[in-house]
Amino acid sequence: MNPPAKPICAALIGAGNSGKFYHLPHLRDPARFNLRLVVAEHTDSALDVAQDVGAVASTDWRDAVDRPDIELLVVALPHKMHHPVVLEALRNGKHVLVEKPLALTITAADEMVEAAQRAGSVLLVHHQRRWEADFEAIHEIVKSGEIGEVWRANVARSHQGLYHKPSRQRPHAGAEIVTWAHEQNQGGGIAQVVGPHPVDHLLTLVHSEVTAVTAQTHSAAGDDVEDWIGIDLRFASQATGRVEVFRWSGIQPPRFAVYGTKGTAVSRGGDHVEVHLRDGSKRVIENLPMPGILGGEIYEDLFNAIRYGRPPRISSTQARNVVEVLDLSRRSSQDGGRLVQVRSTPKPENSNPSTQPPPSEPASIRTQ
Repeated sequence: MNPPAKPICAALIGAGNSGKFYHLPHLRDPARFNLRLVVAEHTDSALDVAQDVGAVASTDWRDAVDRPDIELLVVALPHKMHHPVVLEALRNGKHVLVEKPLALTITAADEMVEAAQRAGSVLLVHHQRRWEADFEAIHEIVKSGEIGEVWRANVARSHQGLYHKPSRQRPHAGAEIVTWAHEQNQGGGIAQVVGPHPVDHLLTLVHSEVTAVTAQTHSAAGDDVEDWIGIDLRFASQATGRVEVFRWSGIQPPRFAVYGTKGTAVSRGGDHVEVHLRDGSKRVIENLPMPGILGGEIYEDLFNAIRYGRPPRISSTQARNVVEVLDLSRRSSQDGGRLVQVRSTPKPENSNPSTQPPPSEPASIRTQ
């Protein structure tokens, strides 16, 4: 029997909401990870986490890149920093898990994916909400053919307020506002803060190439970023879809509504899924766990990819496709909601691909 693989020596870059509450619990697994360095903007924040786990504290992410013992960087920084930090890490032969979105533009995303391939490094993105129970249930319904061929899918989310720093016990529960999340030049706005997850859900459910994107946004008076975005997609399969994200909606919209040629599947609040078929029959999948922090599957895939070369269930190409939709949505909304046609985009992959194809050239687009 082969001995177990040694733990991966890791650095956590960022100790805010995501770093401290979404990533640190998984990095505490001593059988898989050896967290040696914690980097945060302020020394006190870095020390607070580092001393708790027996790691070194730093305020400079380059320390993680320069240390030869560090194999993996877990990057949980403001979105604007994803591209430079991840690219430098990959160019130095490190493996990377980065928070969503992978990048803010398709050009940057393609550069990062290509850098990982050249280096032979693992690049994963924290799309952990693929494992939300209601999404998994609806995805299985779609794959089984129970509701027939999907011709329409809607995914909606609401953050229910401004983006707050964590308290000592919980993410997003502190009194202070996360300023970068509300600044355009830092990659803030509801489209980038929340939008990557529902876009990923929609692309996975429809599982067809995107052919066109249009989007509109709303910004509250005095805001630098949008507080609502509506993104409409057309697919090669002739299906259409919509992602709608609110900073605050008061009443939560249905999370998922998927329409097929044989019926419809809906998740209203997350704890159950309704299936209504055109023959008049219906069923309800009840007592589903409500969406939480999640991430165990991502970290399992991360360890197996680095130590055993196993393909992850969510590839960097799939994460790149999410960035493409959000990038084209930004361009569309800035141009008054005009339709943007996608002329070249990677084909959707299987949910558990055996290989990861190289990225295509950056999408060339035209507006109508």
